[in-house]
Amino acid sequence: MFASSEAKKALYQELSELFVETEIIDTHEHLPQEKARVSQAVTFTDLFRHYCQDDFIAAGMDEDDMGKMYDNKTCLEEKWLLFEPYYKLIKNGSYQRAGQIAMEKFYGMREITSLRDAEDVTKRMSDANKPGLYGKVLKDTCRIKKVMMFANEEYEGDLYGLVWNMEWFTEINSTEALYYSRKALNGVHSRFSDYLGALGSYVKRLKEERRVSGMKFALAYKRDLDFSPTTYQEAENVYNRIFTESAGRRPFPLGYNEIRPLQNYLVRELARLAGENDLCMVFHTGIQAGNKNICDNSKPERLWSLFGAYPKTRFVLLHAGLPWTREAVLLAKYFPNVYIDLAWVHIISPIIAVDTIKMYVDLAPMSKLLGFGGDYLVVEAVYGHLMMAKDNIATALAESAANGVMTKHDAHIWLTSMLAKNPSEIYRL
Repeated sequence: MFASSEAKKALYQELSELFVETEIIDTHEHLPQEKARVSQAVTFTDLFRHYCQDDFIAAGMDEDDMGKMYDNKTCLEEKWLLFEPYYKLIKNGSYQRAGQIAMEKFYGMREITSLRDAEDVTKRMSDANKPGLYGKVLKDTCRIKKVMMFANEEYEGDLYGLVWNMEWFTEINSTEALYYSRKALNGVHSRFSDYLGALGSYVKRLKEERRVSGMKFALAYKRDLDFSPTTYQEAENVYNRIFTESAGRRPFPLGYNEIRPLQNYLVRELARLAGENDLCMVFHTGIQAGNKNICDNSKPERLWSLFGAYPKTRFVLLHAGLPWTREAVLLAKYFPNVYIDLAWVHIISPIIAVDTIKMYVDLAPMSKLLGFGGDYLVVEAVYGHLMMAKDNIATALAESAANGVMTKHDAHIWLTSMLAKNPSEIYRL
């Protein structure tokens, strides 16, 4: 049964208001420390950085010109001359929309149309760029209760949780690579068994001493996600080659395909350790940031062999595997330990985000969907992204209710579960 358009609009409004009232958990951010942000000069171009720069390149902007546009040594007039012709081409895209929403909210301007506008926004940003900025944006304006920071450093205050980047411990092709991890692993270990023991101790310390909630892997930027089983002996043979062949003027003797058996083994070992230490194992899946990437590497279905092998480990698939959202949702349907995170998805394409949520409602349990992760380097843009997520989630749930898939009460529960309950339980907050 289909509800009237008036009823759907009314429910959309209810859900939007509930969204704004909910203290949410932001599941994915890359924000620098606040003290680093406020110590640097900012200009209007910072609101259109991060993902926007990918669209500038796609629109034909020269990469050197883009570097000048974002360089604080470049005067505002030159920045504007570089920015304006390409901004016209991309300003209606969803990446830019988040920046525009944030600019209007915090600096009183919906769209930049002149050098004077750029100067005004820059001044207002500079005036606001002081200690307390993060609290104003994240806590006071966004009503975010917890921010999961994907960074290998601790953040002060109860607002922040941690997900540790761990791929570095699997990318071993030389003794130099092992040297980089010597502090974390208490030395460079010549025996593979010692390396594994040190890695296990390190993961335990991350959980107990740093209160880390998960381990992230962005290996899809470099290789496919098929971590098929390899034997201990195969992995040890590669590890031993590092010491016999990494000498003299050969600092990186092994290619990526050569280290694959070792890397596969280490990823699977970390999956085991994640389960043993009650940590999430978080994978980048789907679209990669930047330009000219190999999207095929990041298909979520390639992770299939991990899910059944490590049933005690919770696997979080970032970005809902977009554009392979159906595959990702099916994995969450099949495996009790697979969860879908909509981080970044809302600003990649609101249309895809709405369709993914409605499809997820049809296919998978409510308890496994994470509703929002800003995935930003610029704090103000988190608000812009959040407002787009509000529209997407309220639209998807209102349409599902209008189509008879759920009741109005169910829609309310879905919204609060996606934004607060699910991430809190999945990350053990």
